[in-house]
Amino acid sequence: MLSFLLCGTLAYSQTPKTEFGREFLPFWQAAKKQSMEMARLIPEDKYDFVPAKGGRSIEKMFLHIAYAHHYMRRSFIGGETIQYNSYENREDLSKTEVMELMEQAFDDISTTLINITDEELAQQVNAFGNRLTKEQMFYYFRDHGTSHVGKLKMAARMLGIRPPRYRFLDF
Repeated sequence: MLSFLLCGTLAYSQTPKTEFGREFLPFWQAAKKQSMEMARLIPEDKYDFVPAKGGRSIEKMFLHIAYAHHYMRRSFIGGETIQYNSYENREDLSKTEVMELMEQAFDDISTTLINITDEELAQQVNAFGNRLTKEQMFYYFRDHGTSHVGKLKMAARMLGIRPPRYRFLDF
């Protein structure tokens, strides 16, 4: 894990190639910080809590955030053809393992933001039936994660845990 943390730290010390990357990366890092804060805040013995019938457990919400970022980055930014096969099907993961998957997914997108070119950002992709540029996909990544963190904050409140306040400019 230490080597992984060092890789994430190294990625952040690099300057993105594009103006968009330089502007967006701090917001992405803030989203990561807030997501990881929620993952740390909720005790591991509460990760199996399901806030509403038919919904995901807290653990499955965190895994969904991680895998969706992983899948969308590889598919829509990286152009890979991969089958969606959610991490949510994984069993017996510790809180630490869930958090490592989240960290990896956030850091992978950070690295992509650092290395992507203006030409790549302008390319269009078909994302869930919508024509979006790769630049627009980064907004979708942040919006998607923020939506789920909001749900996690509600779940935390249901457990009597006071979640941190939302901080848009948390960098």
